[in-house]
Amino acid sequence: TEEEFRALFKLREPFDEKYSSVFGPLMNEQLARERSVAEKAINDEFKATLTPERATAYERSTDYNYRRTSQLIARLELPAETTDRVWQAQKQFEQRRNDVYRLATPDQRPLMLKSLQQEAVATLTTLLGSERNVEAYRQYGGSWLQSMVPTPRPAVKR
Repeated sequence: TEEEFRALFKLREPFDEKYSSVFGPLMNEQLARERSVAEKAINDEFKATLTPERATAYERSTDYNYRRTSQLIARLELPAETTDRVWQAQKQFEQRRNDVYRLATPDQRPLMLKSLQQEAVATLTTLLGSERNVEAYRQYGGSWLQSMVPTPRPAVKR
């Protein structure tokens, strides 16, 4: 709504004034970290300003992977609500992945993450209707599936 826009614009304006001109070669690591922290804080303020439903809608509308998934769902001619279901599944699996990193020992992680990735693929296959559609999703917005299981480091030869 116009009221929401005005409230969010007012919150965002100081951020834009401070950080909009420091991209590219002017952006050093410290400034990038500072900007990232400030952006998270501004997004938290946005969510606190909006109702929970509108905050969720805002989060989705600004999520690059959500938009790409929405485009893919349309191209696959699946129902539009599939996008929300896939996005919710992604958030749930990412949270569970974070829990594995937080709670499991380093020795337990690889097997647990592989199992979690397989469960995610099975869930997505149900949501998207076929393995072919899951593969399209993996290539077009579903990179989180690959990053669930870190690629092993090559063995060092001695």
